[in-house]
Amino acid sequence: MAVRAITFDVYSALFDTLSGLAEAVAALFRARGTAGDPAAVARTWRQKHMEYLLVANSLGREPASNRKALEASAGYALRWLTPPLRREELRALIHVWEALPPWPETVEVLQEVRRCPVIVGVLSNGDHDMLRTLLARLPVPFDCIISTEGGKFKRIPRCTGRHLRS
Repeated sequence: MAVRAITFDVYSALFDTLSGLAEAVAALFRARGTAGDPAAVARTWRQKHMEYLLVANSLGREPASNRKALEASAGYALRWLTPPLRREELRALIHVWEALPPWPETVEVLQEVRRCPVIVGVLSNGDHDMLRTLLARLPVPFDCIISTEGGKFKRIPRCTGRHLRS
């Protein structure tokens, strides 16, 4: 059987999510004059984000919204801040998900894959607008972007996400 398409997960295969989040948390701590371990907060944020996705799927009460999951999990990871996290600080943290650093090998791997006669796409829990903004930072085009927004988050047997052409 010939390979006709290759898909990548955005937040683990293409971008270094944890270091991007840790940098953003470190900037927040510096701005506030707050002590803390940005890497530990980033790990908690990412873990709670993934847990939120699983719970949201299990409850089945709402369509998938990664932005909502990111806000809730960031709020949890930084719940100890005094004063509490302000709305503009939360917006700045969520914006980081649209500016994450790619892994060092990402561009080279994508360029090599683009040389093959295959469809190149991504499959992600990210919201449409966030994915388009983040992926536009890479110098390699994608044939399709598959987002779970409005459906169910990934890691369920029957993903009901929407398919978008880039």
